[in-house]
Amino acid sequence: MKKIVIVIGMLMVSIGLFGLYERLAHPPLPFSSLTPPEVAQRISASNAPLVYLTEEANSLWYAVKEKRTDLANQRIEEFMASHGWELRELDGSGLFFTNSGAEIVLTTQKWTKNYTLVQVPKG
Repeated sequence: MKKIVIVIGMLMVSIGLFGLYERLAHPPLPFSSLTPPEVAQRISASNAPLVYLTEEANSLWYAVKEKRTDLANQRIEEFMASHGWELRELDGSGLFFTNSGAEIVLTTQKWTKNYTLVQVPKG
């Protein structure tokens, strides 16, 4: 009987540690249409500088594979420049771009130590 209690206890601890690992390895996302493991798989499977993730709540979500924020911002700037947008200003997590009088503000946030999420407003 004592062995069964110990085995069940060890099993519960193992399940708890696995859940904690999953939570720490993949923090919550600012959108709900994809799960953290799905996002991690999409990012790792792509070679694109910006990886399209989803569209939700009038925003398009992308990810950049880059540990350093300055390099992530540089990849975003290069991507936007290839589509005719010029970086006007960088203010905290906001990147302000202009194109023929139009302006768009992209916001970024670190999701894990290796990935930065990019929110692009639609419209």
